Amino acid sequence: MERRYEPAWFRVADLVKDLRLAQDLYRRSGSATPLTRAAANLFSRAAPDHGELDTPAVAETFTDT
Repeated sequence: MERRYEPAWFRVADLVKDLRLAQDLYRRSGSATPLTRAAANLFSRAAPDHGELDTPAVAETFTDT
């Protein structure tokens, strides 16, 4: 609500990395993980502008201000 994303407890960039690792593991095991894929897309989209901020900063990708 206050749009404060620092200090970062878990950065957007770190979550993107972890989601990529998870997707690789799921792919190798033949598991279908559509929600993980959707989350990875969402956070990857936010990472260029908000990668160093805490994960709730992903919301900034969808705000107009």
